[in-house]
Amino acid sequence: QELLAKLMLQKRQVRLATLPIAEQMSKQTASEEELKAFYDAHKANFINPEKMAVEYVVVKPSDLAANIQVTNEQIDTYYQTNKAKYTTKGEARLAHIQVASADEAKAIEQELKNGADFATLAKAKSADKLSATQGGDLGWAKAGVFPAAFEQAANALQAGQVSAPVQIEGNYHIIKVVERKPESVVPVAQLKSQIEQIIRQELVLTDYSNATREMANQAFESNGSLESVAKVANLAVHKTAPFTRDNVPAELNNDKIIRALFDTELGANGQNSEAIDIGDSNNPQTIFVRSVDYKAQANQTFDEAKATVEQAVKLEKASKALFAKAQEEV
Repeated sequence: QELLAKLMLQKRQVRLATLPIAEQMSKQTASEEELKAFYDAHKANFINPEKMAVEYVVVKPSDLAANIQVTNEQIDTYYQTNKAKYTTKGEARLAHIQVASADEAKAIEQELKNGADFATLAKAKSADKLSATQGGDLGWAKAGVFPAAFEQAANALQAGQVSAPVQIEGNYHIIKVVERKPESVVPVAQLKSQIEQIIRQELVLTDYSNATREMANQAFESNGSLESVAKVANLAVHKTAPFTRDNVPAELNNDKIIRALFDTELGANGQNSEAIDIGDSNNPQTIFVRSVDYKAQANQTFDEAKATVEQAVKLEKASKALFAKAQEEV
């Protein structure tokens, strides 16, 4: 600890020097013999990476849309099949008087026939106190809200009519239809363009599925060319310039495509790929690829590596020179 304390309390002087490497490199020369010697000693570092050009065909549903024709018969069939989607069910505004016995119900029925006001009787005599305060009003209701016997009796009435007593689960109900809203259906004429688009999209996706399946068959059967694959959907075969894994062109810069070309035998054998799905559920897209002008990874020749070797040799010499200079100055 005493030694550590002494070291911590020591004062030291440090001299720094900044020596630019680029300037020193420009002063260096390298003979042909030096370059060849460096190349031979470091040959494994000078590599030409795997490289290829690629032909490809891309198909999207929109490529097939121009061939789709939607007929009036198809529109009418879709409309009839899906008519419930365009139908607003009828509603009825109902009121009722609920009592416990048939005799009470018959007595109220007679009072109504004699001209008594339904709402007044409901307030005075209905056992359903919640609706009684509203004159028996149950509000607007669509089919399925009330028990079947209740709805059956209500469905038989026109607006303003009152039913005979109906027994439901031990109680008796006298039902009045206050108002009715009839069922409404949007006519097909108003929906034609909307339905046409729905049908067109369905047909396009069906054609897309069929086309990609046939294109995959052609890719397998004619695996040395994409011409027959493109012909299925009247598309063009595109070709890229040569590239490596580090500079994949934008149109092919997709993990699935890169793995197919560089991580399987596909790149080297020049055969057609299977269908590669590069889209998503909202934007389907399929691509077929094959490599051309393939060059495997290989050591660079001396001539190919010469410029890089020269820079490496000059860097090495410059570093040694600057190190020596630094020792002299500091």
